[in-house]
Amino acid sequence: SALGLDVMCGALNCGFMHAAPTEPIYAKPPHNAHLYDPRIGPNTWWECKKAINGGRRALKDFNDWFGTELEKLGFRRLRVDSQMFVNADLGVYFHVHVDDPCACGTREALHHVFAELSKVMLLRYDDVIKVGEKMKHLGDEYERTERGWIQRPDKDYVKNTLKIVNMEHCNPSNVIGVTEKLSPKELAEDQEELDAEKTNQYRQVVGKCTFYCRKRVDMQYGLKKLQSDMAKPTKGSFRRMKKFLRYMQGTKCYENKIEVSREEFERGILKGYSDTDWAKNQETRKSVSCGILTIGGAVINSYSRSQTVVVTSSAEAEFYGLAALSSEAMFVVNMLGELGFQFKGHLHADSSSAKSMASRTGVGKVKHLEIRSLHVQDLIKRKYFVLHKIDGEDNPAGLGT
Repeated sequence: SALGLDVMCGALNCGFMHAAPTEPIYAKPPHNAHLYDPRIGPNTWWECKKAINGGRRALKDFNDWFGTELEKLGFRRLRVDSQMFVNADLGVYFHVHVDDPCACGTREALHHVFAELSKVMLLRYDDVIKVGEKMKHLGDEYERTERGWIQRPDKDYVKNTLKIVNMEHCNPSNVIGVTEKLSPKELAEDQEELDAEKTNQYRQVVGKCTFYCRKRVDMQYGLKKLQSDMAKPTKGSFRRMKKFLRYMQGTKCYENKIEVSREEFERGILKGYSDTDWAKNQETRKSVSCGILTIGGAVINSYSRSQTVVVTSSAEAEFYGLAALSSEAMFVVNMLGELGFQFKGHLHADSSSAKSMASRTGVGKVKHLEIRSLHVQDLIKRKYFVLHKIDGEDNPAGLGT
């Protein structure tokens, strides 16, 4: 949108069945198949000529086949993301998620590409999306605006999620959780496992919330706690899930604006924000890291996750958070570079100690730092990224901790 390009999406019928399988697949004929072919007996098996849904290698076979068809049209597969392609001559950028293709470019180029693809696959597509129009893609609704897009979840997604536990009419909340000390009864509930029915409900809800929260940085930390209880959920887990759902009910009108002006995009600046809560987990004492990546103020990626090691100071936790953010930022910068756009990463942290640790070479006095996190020092030394100090009150990554 920042470059004035159009967007077109399509849908494949019988997606995986376009590709030939790379390993033999056999299927039993229908019970009445012998009525149509007398050669079919009780011991007859069919060898499938095409990949089928559920096959162990079906997705890879389909991706390889789809990529080959795009390469015939002059596209080049990206090395950092095998599901993205670019055709520099046509100025078309193509992405296929499983069997849902989406591309951006000029209207004429897009119609040419989709028309050529429809000659070799069962591909349905409409015209490009105009300003004010909406489209459905990967379970979300996208509305085209003058400056970009507004992303919303499906209008019934929250309702259907709440319906699993009969909470579709629950009281909404604008607070995702509580921090007061638990009562003895609530502490006991954390030790009592759910029965089979409640466990199944819990896992269904958390699964749907995992899809819903991938662009909700304000909910990703709460979701992480629910996910950690998936193996053996307790009554305490169910209580926390219900509080989480009340917040979802209260914020179901949430919209994610992805709007970037041409001037902002052409500056080539990717901003990353990192924040960490030291020893957040009361059981494991592991810290929580949150990272947000933006272009022109539009959030393009966010995460909230536990660190893999127990650290001895908040500075160490913040340093590991910066290392994680640099890895995420490197992926985006490299992907944009392969698409033909040169971007510079600017990382922001609210810890002076972590900034100092990332700006030097080696572990210094913190001799137990993990070597795998020292790559951020090299990236900053080579000026691959620029590191900035930001006030804690202005750090948006604080949402995820």
